[in-house]
Amino acid sequence: MPWDPILFRNHFPFFSNDLDITYLDNAATTQKNIETINSLSFFYSHFNANVHRGAHYLSIKATELFEDARNKIQHFINAKNSNEIIFTKGTTDAINLVAFSYIEQFCKSGDNIITTPIEHHSNFVPWQLAAKRKDLELRVIPFNTNNYTLDLEAFKKLVDNNTKIIAITQVSNVLGIATPVNEIIQFAHSKNIPVLLDAAQSFPHMPIDVQQLDADFVSLSAHKFYGPTGIGILFGKEKWLAAMPPYQSGGEMIDQVSIDHTTFNELPFKFEAGTPNYADAIAWGATIDFINQCDKNLMFGYEEELWNYAYQKLSSLPFIKIFAIPEQKHYGALSFLLDGIHPYDAATVLDELKIAVRVGHHCAQPLMSILGVSGTIRASFAPYNTKDDIDKLVEGLKTVYKFFNKNK
Repeated sequence: MPWDPILFRNHFPFFSNDLDITYLDNAATTQKNIETINSLSFFYSHFNANVHRGAHYLSIKATELFEDARNKIQHFINAKNSNEIIFTKGTTDAINLVAFSYIEQFCKSGDNIITTPIEHHSNFVPWQLAAKRKDLELRVIPFNTNNYTLDLEAFKKLVDNNTKIIAITQVSNVLGIATPVNEIIQFAHSKNIPVLLDAAQSFPHMPIDVQQLDADFVSLSAHKFYGPTGIGILFGKEKWLAAMPPYQSGGEMIDQVSIDHTTFNELPFKFEAGTPNYADAIAWGATIDFINQCDKNLMFGYEEELWNYAYQKLSSLPFIKIFAIPEQKHYGALSFLLDGIHPYDAATVLDELKIAVRVGHHCAQPLMSILGVSGTIRASFAPYNTKDDIDKLVEGLKTVYKFFNKNK
């Protein structure tokens, strides 16, 4: 039985609000399903109380639901233990946690960090700042623009005895291509070097099994995959998290405090200072339940079909330059430009036509520099999108081109 995007779309109230918007900005954030929305509302209406704080019924129930959400996420990504799941504000917060706590514990002047030039700023700038703070070297794996691949041989030569961590995206938020994380992790572990994966863009488009990947740290955000905003997780192997100092201090992350000394709580609470975003965590648990009801193979296969259809349609327009190698497998995102038309101008006209796309450098300026552009237009897809949505985008792009070339 094929994937039914309309049946799936019916779970999302946004699409029944009569705005008639063609939403193709899913890599930035996805729309929210009714199960997630109802869960958040129900919790606030019935069980709201602070977690891990009180002996009364509401606090106990809230804590139970909060920890149940942690368990759901643990099983969804196949982590060994729930104490390896740290709730954060999102992917950015999770990466910053590692870029502070891991670096403080394990790095000294003269050591180096390896990343890539195709990262979202969230997985580049924290390492850049950490390198400056601790007098480290930031090394960057070369990226081949002729075939959109990372140079693995060059990567291996960058690694030495002073390499302390490798931070890499699993899927580019601009190009929608997967990086060779399995090969990188395997090589890194042969040198006893941990690897952090930015899974913000991969999480919505492929199964994530952290034990199979054998990554040491994985960061991701709920809102990229139908969940609430303002919450995500850091998965970390227990051996690393146990050795790392707290990222922030305050309530919840402590064990004992005296005037002279403080000891810290056990995992995962050592890294969850203050009142956590428990309501959105609980709603995220409802999102996971909703996703688990879907056939993910059909879902992900349909997304690939959409991308291929979009590439075929856009390639037929002679005024479009697409940043993609069609032989590669892509995950959700398609970036392009119109000849002689600034991407912001094009996106403004598309907005007038009620077509929502992303425009700009997509928080990936090093990659834009390599591609030789200041920015692109990005259309990104989800399983509630249809081929009709893509047809509307194509017709919209034709309108844009005619508008800016009407006097030629």
